[in-house]
Amino acid sequence: MSINSLSGEQTSPPEGPLQLAPGTPVGQDWGAATPIHPRVAQWPLFLCGQPDRPVRAAVVTHDNHLGHLIAQELLADSRTDLVGQATGMREGRRLVNSRDIDVLLVDLSLADGTAFQLVEYVRQTRHMVELIVVSSSDDEDHVLRAFRCGANGFLLKNSWFGSYAEAVLQVVNGGAAVTPNVLRRLLRRLRTPVTLEAVMGESTGEREVLSEREKDVLRMLARGMTSAQVAAHLAIGEQTVNTHVKSIYSKL
Repeated sequence: MSINSLSGEQTSPPEGPLQLAPGTPVGQDWGAATPIHPRVAQWPLFLCGQPDRPVRAAVVTHDNHLGHLIAQELLADSRTDLVGQATGMREGRRLVNSRDIDVLLVDLSLADGTAFQLVEYVRQTRHMVELIVVSSSDDEDHVLRAFRCGANGFLLKNSWFGSYAEAVLQVVNGGAAVTPNVLRRLLRRLRTPVTLEAVMGESTGEREVLSEREKDVLRMLARGMTSAQVAAHLAIGEQTVNTHVKSIYSKL
């Protein structure tokens, strides 16, 4: 039930969907009856998101299908826990102020506002909370604005092939969760001579914006390499690659 946040490469989910009995409280300890997926067993102990101390996530969306899907995936992974849900910006603010949350997933379009407004509010009031924006649009301006507002992830509803739980684990451990389509679109934008020159810091009189290692990561991703392939080529961890990607987005 895992996904590389940059490549979109899938692995098999745990066998059988998680069935919640009527009245079952969110965040219940499933104990030994819950099968341990290989991905969980191999999860390094030094990373956030352990079965005995799962990452606390919450969802803000008026899309019932999306909310149910995210909730199901978070509860099916012992490394994550669902601690609350809201349907709008005002409810989202109350949720953030009343619960201990590590990661908040926010629908871009809310009935009483936008994800940008909620992301900015959370950044000002609960700056330790990591944020992921979920959208049906891959508009580049929306993607860049989300990252500039403080989000560490941008996932497309209809093009996200992986696990929302895995995305939550990526951002809480210092990485960035990005739908592959979004990454490729932004990289194409950076290939234009003026933009690429500016970002790479190669124009005369400009200070360098990206580090040499970030440039290496960007060029390899632009050639279509996955984060795992980049990590192997540079002899670094996948988590380090994701950290570089997060840094690149913050400088766009």
